[in-house]
Amino acid sequence: SLLISDEEMKARLARWKPVQRDLKGYLKRYAQLVRSAHTGATFE
Repeated sequence: SLLISDEEMKARLARWKPVQRDLKGYLKRYAQLVRSAHTGATFE
């Protein structure tokens, strides 16, 4: 368990921002073109 108060946890969550990462190469192509699993997970 985390040993901080509920107020501290709320403050940390309010300040938190996800890291934006630039995708490159094949991973970028994959992220842009692959469909979800329920549609067959195929490239468009």
